[in-house]
Amino acid sequence: MAFYWREWMVLPEITEDIIHDLATTPSYLRGIEYFEDGEVDRVWIENGKYHAYVQGAELYKVTISGKKGNIQTTCSCPYDWEGVCKHVVAVMLTVLNEKKAEEHKTKLQEITKLLEDTEPEKIKEIPDSSDRSSRYINHIRTKYKRRYALMDEIKGL
Repeated sequence: MAFYWREWMVLPEITEDIIHDLATTPSYLRGIEYFEDGEVDRVWIENGKYHAYVQGAELYKVTISGKKGNIQTTCSCPYDWEGVCKHVVAVMLTVLNEKKAEEHKTKLQEITKLLEDTEPEKIKEIPDSSDRSSRYINHIRTKYKRRYALMDEIKGL
């Protein structure tokens, strides 16, 4: 699945709560299946709207537009009951998942850059912690100790 993103555009806000509010429970659950099965083939942004193709009985086109609290959706499928269809749910979950992945990737890149710019002695000074992050801190400490040990070993050759 390809995802084309232009951050400078104002796009509809999509959250878990918004998806739940727009869909019936059956559509939401089927949309999760479509999302998890990778049925969303392509998502792109054009004119401040999300557009996507979703593979169902046929290839359906989904469009999502609007602003916070006022989202409009269209799908080329024949669904004409209460709430949005499963195809719209799948696209919204894809968009939401991609945003979270991008945020995580950005944070990880920032942390990695900071660690690469930090002297080995400073990394040793990272305090131990008893909370959930201590495993991550220990992993970082170990990874970078090995890195600097290898660098020292290479310099000595």
